[in-house]
Amino acid sequence: MSDSLRFVSHRIEDYAMQVTFEPAEGTGTVVYNLSLIHQEDLEYTLSVFKATCEAGVSPSGLIRVIKEGEVNDGYTIPKGHCGL
Repeated sequence: MSDSLRFVSHRIEDYAMQVTFEPAEGTGTVVYNLSLIHQEDLEYTLSVFKATCEAGVSPSGLIRVIKEGEVNDGYTIPKGHCGL
């Protein structure tokens, strides 16, 4: 494993240890990855995501689509894009 990949893996583990989410209460924090895509690529991107879930290679079947102009954790999705 390269040093840069090892560093990213370690950072992900660090963030995972900071999760405080309480499902019964709906409170706390979670770790997420925000990816930006062009709006015109949304349908195709979701079809690829669905295929990875059906193949059993996705770590989660949950995804949130954030539309342009919406704010997520202080970050505004730019015009012409969606956040996943």
